[in-house]
Amino acid sequence: MPTKKFIKWFFLSSLLGGSLFYFFPKFTDLVYGEWIFPSVRLFYNTLSFISPIPLVLFFILWCIVLLVDYFIKKPYAAYPSFLKKLLKVGADVLYFALFLIASFYWVWGMNYFRSSESARFHLKVEAIEQDRLKDWILTWTEEVNNSRIALPFENDEDVRNYLSQLDLNTHLEKSFYGLKNFHKLTAFRHIPVMLWRPKGLWLRNSTAGFYFPFTGEATLDSGLHPYQIPFTTAHEMAHAIGFTDEGVCNFLAVLVCMSAENEFIQYSGKLTLWRYLAREIRRLDPDFYANIFEEKLSDAVKNDLIAIHRNSQKYPDWFPGLQRRVYDTYLRAHGVREGIASYNEVLMLAESYFKLFSESENDID
Repeated sequence: MPTKKFIKWFFLSSLLGGSLFYFFPKFTDLVYGEWIFPSVRLFYNTLSFISPIPLVLFFILWCIVLLVDYFIKKPYAAYPSFLKKLLKVGADVLYFALFLIASFYWVWGMNYFRSSESARFHLKVEAIEQDRLKDWILTWTEEVNNSRIALPFENDEDVRNYLSQLDLNTHLEKSFYGLKNFHKLTAFRHIPVMLWRPKGLWLRNSTAGFYFPFTGEATLDSGLHPYQIPFTTAHEMAHAIGFTDEGVCNFLAVLVCMSAENEFIQYSGKLTLWRYLAREIRRLDPDFYANIFEEKLSDAVKNDLIAIHRNSQKYPDWFPGLQRRVYDTYLRAHGVREGIASYNEVLMLAESYFKLFSESENDID
């Protein structure tokens, strides 16, 4: 554990750096986005490459060792009264928290202060007319049906066996790299991902996955249905390469999955976008949605949707709504005005992207 003097200066540096980056986004793009964060990312990638186990396990072990060492040495023992001992422990916990906060911003959090992420793709977040949504879901229903035909799976067990043999990370990394080259973004060839166990630990807190900034790993719950795993993995990979907006990460995950060479990964992205479309259509016109589901959607896709729903029912929330409220507050505090609702901007971003780039350039619409 660093000394308190170091922690004070380190935390002060994060405050000064964050203030500068907040008021000058273009400067943040240049200094943090093109120099500091890529260096951090390269460091994490190197550690992940040489480590035989996920880095997050080393982080957990480090925290345990610090805790055990602290209570063995008992730096608070010299204080005679209980109140003074409590204040000493509280002060030490505060310094540890300040160290983690400063570390968070320097290794990833400063990305929140960069210029608009949607603007990097020249995209506009604008409301989509209802007629356009209806035309879109008709087209996309046919697209999802055709994509499902290409897959040989008849039940969940077939899908799980296939996924266990699929080198998912390699496919997604290759797709990410091609997308970043096309849009002239900073590219990373390796993005570490880990499946968290036991199953359902994060799903029971309304979380399918998360990016852990202290080890640079994209992490997702192993209890997810196999059809959800490629999209969720791509979403967390988008966070790992420096994107903070949830809607943009959803949008990137759709693009990355649909531009992948593997048909199973393509289907995961297309099915996820269809589900976002269907949710919006069901809200606007329930009868139209019911007709699409009953008359247009293939039985195989229906079965997949039912399987995903049944799987999610295995992991009911321990604290319904709590995670959403906490994360919504966190996002708004970091400049994401829509908060948790930013996840749903994927449709508007995709619509803007499809208008901007032709089918000949991107075989995705």
